[in-house]
Amino acid sequence: MLRCCLACLVMLAFFIASGCGEDAAKNAEADGAASDVAVAAVGGVRVRLVVPLEAPEIGVAAAAALAGDAGEVMIRRGVPSGGLDSVGFALVGDGLLRVLPYEGEQATRFVIELRVAGNVLARAETAVVIVRDLEPDRVVDALWVPRDRAVALVDGQGAALMVAVASGATSTPLDGARLLIAGGAPGLEPCGAETPTAFVDTAHVVATSGLHIDSVIDLVDARAFHGAAALAGGRVALLGGYLAKGGEVGVSAGVEIVVPHEGRSEGASFSLAQARARFAVVADAERIVLVGGDNGGAPGSAGTVELWQATSGTLATATLTRRRVAPYAALLTDPASERKLLFVVGGRAGSGADSSALADGEVYEVRPDALLFAGTIPSTTPVVGDAAWTAIPAALAIVRAGGHSVGAPVAQVQLFDAATGTWQQRTPLFVARSCMASSLIDGEWWLIGGAGDAGAAVAVDRVVIGAQSTQGVLTAGRRGGEILPGPGPTLLLSGGVAEDGTPLGLAMYWPSSI
Repeated sequence: MLRCCLACLVMLAFFIASGCGEDAAKNAEADGAASDVAVAAVGGVRVRLVVPLEAPEIGVAAAAALAGDAGEVMIRRGVPSGGLDSVGFALVGDGLLRVLPYEGEQATRFVIELRVAGNVLARAETAVVIVRDLEPDRVVDALWVPRDRAVALVDGQGAALMVAVASGATSTPLDGARLLIAGGAPGLEPCGAETPTAFVDTAHVVATSGLHIDSVIDLVDARAFHGAAALAGGRVALLGGYLAKGGEVGVSAGVEIVVPHEGRSEGASFSLAQARARFAVVADAERIVLVGGDNGGAPGSAGTVELWQATSGTLATATLTRRRVAPYAALLTDPASERKLLFVVGGRAGSGADSSALADGEVYEVRPDALLFAGTIPSTTPVVGDAAWTAIPAALAIVRAGGHSVGAPVAQVQLFDAATGTWQQRTPLFVARSCMASSLIDGEWWLIGGAGDAGAAVAVDRVVIGAQSTQGVLTAGRRGGEILPGPGPTLLLSGGVAEDGTPLGLAMYWPSSI
């Protein structure tokens, strides 16, 4: 009922605004907007602005602004890689904003802002659309996103795009506005070590900016805690993971290739050299490096690094100095020698719930068809589990943040400098926590949520490489999940769990710090 009411609210807001007669037309003309709605409906774009379930007050404010009572709505338009220019719009009878097209054919981006008392209260951005002069108007959806609130992605009717993204799923960007979300294990904690018993057998192609699901693809094998890597031609390789076959769960060496634009998935020509789940994966063009993981062996058995290629299979393998389940890995280029170096750090010594955390690491040189051991990385102090890791390519460095030591969360941040071979202390986290969503996006390291002393954390840390860090606070706690680039200055949050353990789906987040 709530969802339906909110969907009605947003449509009602625009009907009210578009039904204000001469006053609305005068306000539109005063703002430079195109008030003549009788123009032929070809070659334009109609934008449906969707109110988030978590912020119904945005719909009320938008209705007031469009009716000219308070605030204003502004639209800017441009090509994806260029600047934005202000553009007029018309309020049309079906509750949409209509923007006139460019001349000819253009890839177009629209950014809409809701301003109240001179401040931006919320923003929305459409996906890239192709507009031609003589074709009918396109209708695109755009979600109002308020500051400092993670809002669920919903379609034009107010229904959540994905209610939950299961732990162990992979979220792979396909282009600037779509994701492939594949597999997963429902019901598991995001940072646990349990072996799954239930699996998701589909992959969703989600248009996050356009707010719709392009397709749902049946997987060859339902899998979780696998790896995923983008390949040429818009394909995605799903590698290894836990699978259930014949009523038993096991670790797989199988690979399948998802072809999103064709809505299908098929078995790959080549399997992995070793079955593995909960491993790290980094990609180098068509080559994929798989590191460590649970291979179903004894806790003391050694794991491997594998260099794999979709067109020829395994190119090379190397044995790790110790078994590492769920490690962090980064592929960096040494500026002095131009060698490609694989840094491997952290993880757990085994796959059981009581396996000990690891805080040391090792380095390998990655050649076209060989993996050469290049040295070790000393352990951090204290040894922590479920920390966040990232790499700083320009500095040839690895950074660790947070985690837990003897069950208690820590706020410590340390940087490993490859030039000196030592760990160095950095500014600590805003709040001590582990199991954070973490991602390096355009030189900014985001750490969102996590498990703190008092449950799921609401803290946000934005670590700008080479500049001052900033902190923020979410409106609700969350732990686990992934962070991906969103449209414009927003971030996409995929998966994780809420403070009460409820699985989370897809959300868009616009921090006030950017």
